[in-house]
Amino acid sequence: MPLNGPSTVTHQRVIHQRAAVIGGGISGLATAHQLRRLDPTVDVQLFESSDRLGGMIKTTEQDGFLIE
Repeated sequence: MPLNGPSTVTHQRVIHQRAAVIGGGISGLATAHQLRRLDPTVDVQLFESSDRLGGMIKTTEQDGFLIE
């Protein structure tokens, strides 16, 4: 096969992407979402130290209304 001509043999290398997102606040959630949106095959692991997601954002009820 000539070195300067087009090759008839193609090689595909499969790279499995993995990402770790530290923090389940709004920035971490948005980052994890964007990573999956850009590449649905990427393995995204989200790490959060508390028992709920959302960081400082909290939903409370006041006078019958939900407030973020």
